Amino acid sequence: MDLVGVWTVDSADVEALAKLGQVVIEFQADGDMIYAVTAGPLIQKVDLTYVVDGDELVMRDSPEKEGGRVRFSISNGVLTLFYETLTAHFVRDE
Repeated sequence: MDLVGVWTVDSADVEALAKLGQVVIEFQADGDMIYAVTAGPLIQKVDLTYVVDGDELVMRDSPEKEGGRVRFSISNGVLTLFYETLTAHFVRDE
């Protein structure tokens, strides 16, 4: 299961697009990650780090502070993030 790469909210996932917006997540091999949301002409980017803990993605915005955990899976080229109130599907950018 390889997270490394760029993932975009699946255009068919209407609920995720409505709740999250047009999200692009870039996972880098060194544990850095960029979470970007596009809203009209604006792009908001957040630099984070991540580690995989079993089936959970652990994100941090600073070394001493955990930013959040989310359960995930990758199947058939789709990254699924299981948030508390939403299941969001992302496809890998080629």
